[in-house]
Amino acid sequence: MDRMARGGISRRTFTTGAALGAMAAPAMARAQMSGSVATNPAAATVLDALLDEHPIPAISGAVVRDGELVWAEARGMADLEHEVGATPETIFRLGSVSKVVTAAIGARLAAAGVVDLDAPIGTLRPELPEHHRATTLRQLYSHQGGVRHYTALDLSPMSPTGSVDAKIFPRTEDALAIFIADPLVAEPGTSVNYSTFGYTLISALLESASGASFVELIRREVAAPLGLATLAAEDGFAIVSDRVSFYDPAAMYRAVVPDLPLPEDATVINSLPSMASYKYAGGGMQATAADVASFGAAQLAGSFLGDGARDTLFTAVTEADDRMPALGLGWRIDSHDMLGRRFHHAGNMQGCRAQLALYPDHGLSVALMSNLGGTPGPILNYTDRIAAGFIA
Repeated sequence: MDRMARGGISRRTFTTGAALGAMAAPAMARAQMSGSVATNPAAATVLDALLDEHPIPAISGAVVRDGELVWAEARGMADLEHEVGATPETIFRLGSVSKVVTAAIGARLAAAGVVDLDAPIGTLRPELPEHHRATTLRQLYSHQGGVRHYTALDLSPMSPTGSVDAKIFPRTEDALAIFIADPLVAEPGTSVNYSTFGYTLISALLESASGASFVELIRREVAAPLGLATLAAEDGFAIVSDRVSFYDPAAMYRAVVPDLPLPEDATVINSLPSMASYKYAGGGMQATAADVASFGAAQLAGSFLGDGARDTLFTAVTEADDRMPALGLGWRIDSHDMLGRRFHHAGNMQGCRAQLALYPDHGLSVALMSNLGGTPGPILNYTDRIAAGFIA
């Protein structure tokens, strides 16, 4: 008898009733720990609340304080259909948290003299359309390059050419063709216009300057020096142990395509496939929460970055407005009334909601990751609550 006949979780849907059964499954780790890392009741309560408040299949959090991993826990199901519990070793998508990894690569290459963040990018790629050539890498990193973001035609699986997420781009050069000839949305350096495609252009420029592929730059400049075994570009074809399955709220799909034939009681569904090859730099990486938190901690202290590179990352080059905090090199820069200075970036895509937040006044790096698109919404509030649990 198949699982549908037994009233279990269907191949394409996860209903509220099924959620209760899955969350009670013996395979689920309610509070799985990594090694000798201690528990933290306040932080654990945040994870419990997230599962209580939202239909999130799996959630994982980690905290590094002064360079030491002090907390890592996971909740829920990494894979609903096979009832695989999430653990601190579970690998999640980073979404746009990938952008701050790309920022670290740029800061390191700039410190080594491989790139000049303020030189016209036409010096690296003279074949670029003329309207891009005077733009700088610093402008692209701070979303001031005038490069457009997604349009409905880019993402809709019902568009005449299909979604970019369903396509394969063997080279960064191929991904540039999506947007590089399109008009700028603003003159470079004049305004902030968030753009993942701007980071695709960054990856092409870093490839030209270094002679290495961007996938190799992730490994060479970040993952290998920091010993982050799970941080990598997402390969949709590879079989990756401990990687989550990806889910989205059914309501999100119904809002876009009202006639989509989803079961009426479906709250969570399998995500549409998403291939990351066009956006490794801006939204195409993966890692465990612990590796993400460890990456963040390395930006605050230690030998990974010199003082000059650190200043490059965390010196604001834009002003805050009602849409966006001040921006450094990729990072959003602001402060919290209780926690002090705060550097952060969130991620949101199919099967992914992620946040990395640094609290330099307390030496804290906090990562929080889920495998449900868009959930939780105000995710920075939750990393703030986790961070508060580690302040004496």
